[in-house]
Amino acid sequence: MKNIILLLISTISWSCQSQSATEELSPGYVRSVVDKIGEAFEEGYVFAEKGQKVKQQLSKNFDSGEYSGLQSHDELAQRIKEHIFDICEDKHVQVNYLGNKSGASYQEGSRGDDFMNSFKNFGFTKADVLKNNIGYIKLDIFYPIYNNRLAEQTASEAMQKMADTKALIFDLRECRGGSPDMLNYLISYLYPPNSNVHLNTFYYRPTDYTRNTYTHDRIKGKRLADTPVYVLTSGKTFSCGEEFSYDLKHLERATLIGEITGGGAHPIEPVKIDDNFEINLPMGRAINPITGTNWEGVGVIPHHEIPADLALNKVLELINKE
Repeated sequence: MKNIILLLISTISWSCQSQSATEELSPGYVRSVVDKIGEAFEEGYVFAEKGQKVKQQLSKNFDSGEYSGLQSHDELAQRIKEHIFDICEDKHVQVNYLGNKSGASYQEGSRGDDFMNSFKNFGFTKADVLKNNIGYIKLDIFYPIYNNRLAEQTASEAMQKMADTKALIFDLRECRGGSPDMLNYLISYLYPPNSNVHLNTFYYRPTDYTRNTYTHDRIKGKRLADTPVYVLTSGKTFSCGEEFSYDLKHLERATLIGEITGGGAHPIEPVKIDDNFEINLPMGRAINPITGTNWEGVGVIPHHEIPADLALNKVLELINKE
């Protein structure tokens, strides 16, 4: 399973314009790209029927001239992505032109290391104790611990600052996604030792493999098992940020405040098509052990649905009342 990528990363749009072609892309080359992308979806997309439909539709679109006259790889990538989304409506799908590698997109290598490392302090933007002894952590990415063990140390230090607070707020309003191993580690602080809480199940279609995730028995420092927890969300909260919110909501371990989240629940793996193109292919799906489903396409609905910019004031009001 080491080739399966567990990153749940926000689909990020980029606007830099390609100068890679001043003439129309040749029909033969476009046909090759369309066929390879179609084959990848047929073989690996999490829902086999939709993967097959993607392949058939892309081929049909080529035959009807949908990709004729395009003059850049960027245009071809965007057109194909739009046609894929028409079928599967999966926000994790991305068609990346590798010439845009310097852009802020998730396309740099199999784990998106450059993208991950663009976040300072491993995504822990703030970890402060607010007035009235209220803990506040602003987390903009769930950095993969397996990439750098310092990320685990940073998480532990942030949680220890919260150890004696009367309530803890996780601000995920700008969270783009990330890796479940950081998510599992953080949630472990919210339960007693040896709780072995079943957080999620991931199914991967290419290998027909199912993997369960649980809280950790061993973490560094004091746990906050009895501390009330609140999570702030927005329409930008995506992917792993949504899993954190969804898991804690249905475990009844946190109160969610803010907006309905983005709606992306499918783990991806980058698949290289050729020297010019790479796709983010959703190969798996999350299955919550309580609901039996996930937040794909619908997002996570907070307990208190209000505009995201009002969420922090609202949660402080709630905490002080309680």
